[in-house]
Amino acid sequence: MFHSQDGLYFERITTLAQFGSVHVVKKDERGIVTWETVLSPESWASVVASMCQLGENSNTFRMFLALQK
Repeated sequence: MFHSQDGLYFERITTLAQFGSVHVVKKDERGIVTWETVLSPESWASVVASMCQLGENSNTFRMFLALQK
């Protein structure tokens, strides 16, 4: 898992059933999970595209989706 900051972790899912999805976890200072979700490849691509300098459009979305799958 990649630790971003303040107990926020991200992990790419590579199992066949959810391949390309992203597991997002928030842990407290003791390491106990306080919140978690799984974002589909499409949702993750939308998040990344919307945060890039160009913003989300059909081209940036498709580019990040291709990189995620």
